[in-house]
Parts: sequence; C-alpha cells; structure tokens
Amino acid sequence: RLVKQFEKIRNVMQTAQKIYQMGGVTDVDNVDNLVAMLREDVYNFLKDNTIEIDDGTIHETIDKVVEELSSWQVKPICPTWYTTLDDMIRGYGEWQLWTIAWATWQGKTTIALNLFLNAVKQKKKSAFFTIEMSKEEIIRKMLSNLSDVDYSKMCGNIQQETIDAVNNVWVKKLKAMTDSIFVVDWVSRYEDVVSRIYLLADKGCKVFFIDYIQLLSGNKQLNRQLEIGEMTSWLKRLANELKVCIVILSQISRTAGKDRADWKPTLQDLTWSSSIEHDSTVVLMLYSRYLADWPEFVEWNDRYLLEILVRKNRFWSLWDAPVFFFRDKSRVENIPDEELEAIRFSL
Repeated sequence: RLVKQFEKIRNVMQTAQKIYQMGGVTDVDNVDNLVAMLREDVYNFLKDNTIEIDDGTIHETIDKVVEELSSWQVKPICPTWYTTLDDMIRGYGEWQLWTIAWATWQGKTTIALNLFLNAVKQKKKSAFFTIEMSKEEIIRKMLSNLSDVDYSKMCGNIQQETIDAVNNVWVKKLKAMTDSIFVVDWVSRYEDVVSRIYLLADKGCKVFFIDYIQLLSGNKQLNRQLEIGEMTSWLKRLANELKVCIVILSQISRTAGKDRADWKPTLQDLTWSSSIEHDSTVVLMLYSRYLADWPEFVEWNDRYLLEILVRKNRFWSLWDAPVFFFRDKSRVENIPDEELEAIRFSL
C-alpha cells in the first residue's frame, strides 16, 4: 500500500516538473499543445492509479448500497455479549465508528477492556491502543477481569494467593487468547495509530479500541477542534475501507449532567468537537447512579449499577442498557433476568 502511494507521488511530481519546464511558454500554439499534453497526462495518471472519475451514474452505487443492506441481514463481526446493549446495536458492525464517552478516571478504560475481551473470547482478533497507560497496566486489568482478583492486589506487595490465581488464569484462559490480542501502548501520533491499524487489519484484526481520542495529536496547523474533527473523519473512512469496527473513547467533563435533574450526560457534553457525534455510527455514554448520588464517595463495594446510554444509533433504537460494574475487579456483567425488570422499572 505504501509503495503504491509513493508511486502516485512520483507520478504527480513528474507531471509538475513538466509544467515547470514549460512554464515560460508564451506562444499560443505551444500553450495549446501544453494543455493537451497535461490533460492526457492527468487522464493517464487517474486511469493507471485506478481512481474512478465520477460521471454521475448510480448503478455501481446501488449495487454497493444493496450489498451493505444485505450485510446487515448477516451476523455482525460479533456481539458485545451484553444482552441489553446487543438488543439495540446488534454488536460490532463492519464500516462502523463507535464512541464511548465518560468523565476522566471514572472507569471508561475498564468498560472498554470488557468489550475488548468479549470480542477476543469469540475468537475475533482485536487491538487496544492505550495512550496514557502502559501495556503492563492493561494486561493487569485483563488478568484482574479474568481471575476475579481485585486490581489493587496486583500492584505493590503481591500476595502468593494472587500469584497463584494469576498463574491459573494465564494457563487456562489468557494464554489461549494471545493470538487474538494486540495491545499497543504510548502511541500518541494519529499517523502512527493509522499505520498500525493497517498492519493489524492485514493480520485479521476486526475490532480496534483507541483510548482515548483527546490524547491523540494530529495536524498541528489546525486548532484543536478542527484537529479532532479531521481525525474522527479519517477514522470513519478507515473503518469503511478496511471493513472493521473502530471504537474511540472520549472524555467528557466531570460536571457533565449536573445541571439536569437526572444527572445523565447527553451528546452536547462531548468535548472539543461536534464531529465526534457527527462521524460516529454509535455513541455510548456511561452513567453510574451511585457516583452521581455521592460524587465524593471513593469506597467501591460489591457491584454498581452502570447505565450504558445509547445516545446515537444510526441503524437501530435508542435506549439505556443497564449492567453491573465491578470496578475493583475490572469487570462488567449482565444483570440477571430476575433482577433486570425491577431495575428497568426504577430507572
């Protein structure tokens, strides 16, 4: 792919050199010959590089749309394994860009890792790009999730029982999934993320997570809002080109929703750029009732009710998907059917 791109650049430079060499021509006949030559060069360039010239016909477009519609009757890449969520979004779809938004340090990375591991458990190769955490920290969170050991016990003075539990889960679970797991850390330049997505897509990766979009740096000549807008626009095109699902994490303000009666975040709370909403196929915003009721509460005991708010869904319905969140164990679980109805009634 890169070789083809450089070949195109060379062809453009050769044509530009011809224009420069003949730039001093003043004779009318020679100018006409120059224009004719350039037209021929441009046509041959477009033809040789398989760039289609849009003549306004719609036959191929109809075929593409029918093909895309037909694909929705087939199973998506894989479900999220959260039944209340899959009922609305049907799982990860090809050509899709998702956004998951929550305030900083509230657990959006943990939520994303659960979605990531659920795809991997279904033998779908997936990649997780972490910009502010190391690969080692991400692996610890995965081990906590799979071993039912509190994440805090994997840091500092580690007990033997923790080591035994980790070794057990490594042998029985994680080791079998390593061929489907790709974790890339400390990559903050947008161009580097894109190049790695291309490489990993060639290896069969179908789902990509980027944690998180506001930490990426792109075109420094643009202001921050336009810079993020350009990145989300290209990520959307990339998902279409590679037929993959790209999930970006986005930060919202800690005070988001506090001016509302229910404290729940909405699309207007997305920071920096409206393009995040515009370019996303699905926007999921997270809300914990207990965090809202007691903002200063720091002790996380047992399970917490987490609402995954489907704020945008280009193809399906909008609703809230409640799940249980075990933050210490880096795990999100479905709510048992016998409890779900009562919880939905209370929301």
